[in-house]
Amino acid sequence: MMFDVLKKFIVFEGIDGTGTTTQLKRLEAHCETEHITAYFTCEPTDSEIGKLIRAILKGTIPYHAETLAYLFAADRAEHLLGNNGIINSCKNNIPVISDRYIFSSLAYQGLTCGDALVSRLNGHFPLPELLFYFSLEPETAEARIAHRDIKEIFENLSFQSKVKQKFETILAHYGNSGMNIHIIDATKHPDVIEQEIWETCQDILIH
Repeated sequence: MMFDVLKKFIVFEGIDGTGTTTQLKRLEAHCETEHITAYFTCEPTDSEIGKLIRAILKGTIPYHAETLAYLFAADRAEHLLGNNGIINSCKNNIPVISDRYIFSSLAYQGLTCGDALVSRLNGHFPLPELLFYFSLEPETAEARIAHRDIKEIFENLSFQSKVKQKFETILAHYGNSGMNIHIIDATKHPDVIEQEIWETCQDILIH
C-alpha cells in the first residue's frame, strides 16, 4: 500500500499524560535558541472548529461520536490546507511540528465510532516524515494528569488502556509506510527525552 509522506512534517503522539505537549514546548524553545525557523502547532487547532472540539472534550457540549470524528477531520483539513497551513509551510521548507494528528483520530475515534469511518475521513491526509510515539503505561499517565482541574471525557484509565493498545496496532500498520517512527520511552527524565528528540529530528529541522 502506497502512502503520501510529507517532508518536513513531524508529529508527537501518545495517550494523555505522556508529555507530548511539554516536549513540543521544549523543542520550540530549543529551535528559538538555535535560530531555527519552524512552525509549532497542535490538534485540535485554535480555529473555531478546534474550539468546538475542545468544548466537547471538556464535556460541556453534548455530541455524537461520529460527529466528533467529522469535526476532527474538518479541523485537520483546514490545518493542512488553509492559508499558512501545514502543507504550504513544509513545501516552503519550513518544518512543522504538531502535537497530535491523524493517529489520535485513528486511536480515539476508532474506538468510539469504528475504524471504517475514521479511516475514510483521514485516509487522504499525508503522513508526517517523522512520528514520535511517546510510550507510557496508562496507570503512570493517569497519575500525571490527576492534578488537572478539568479532566477531558477520554481521560480515564479504562479508556486510555484501550487507546494504548490501539496506538500499538496503528504503529504496526504503518511500519512500512515510508514514515520514520521513533518510539520514546516516556518514563525517562524530560531532559533526556528532550535531547533524544533533538538528536533524532535535527537534520529535518536544519536542512
